[in-house]
Amino acid sequence: MTARSWWTLAVAVVFSLGLIAINRVLDGPPITLSRIEGADRVEVIGGGAVRRVVRETRDPAEIAPLVRFANERLTGWNQVRFATEPSPPALARFYRGGTYLGHVGALENELTGDRATQGFVLRSADAGEVTALLKLLGVARDSLRTSPAEPGARDDGPRTRETP
Repeated sequence: MTARSWWTLAVAVVFSLGLIAINRVLDGPPITLSRIEGADRVEVIGGGAVRRVVRETRDPAEIAPLVRFANERLTGWNQVRFATEPSPPALARFYRGGTYLGHVGALENELTGDRATQGFVLRSADAGEVTALLKLLGVARDSLRTSPAEPGARDDGPRTRETP
């Protein structure tokens, strides 16, 4: 290897290590989310890129497994550092009365989450975790494949008032 090749390799390695270090600094330390407590209503969002409320439940027997899924995954989250937050095509929004508590959502190989006080976060997930959440949501895996939104489709975000 020539001196120039060594120099080029050294610059590439230093540059790569710098990018990794910057990314770690921006991500910050892993975040532990607060528990979801007292949820009495869940909105299930589905529909891929269209992201619409596909069902709402107040049934404790349906809410409990979703809360358990979220609360079993409180560690290993990282703050999102994008200009815009990823928009999970399938998620559960938790409420207590009219108060938004947070969500847990699925991307192809990550889970998304937020708590009303902690902001939007991501966590790596294997196919089994994503499949388990989709099963609890009652949403098909193909909803993770997003396509351009239908004209006029929108998602207004968490609802802060109870809906009848």
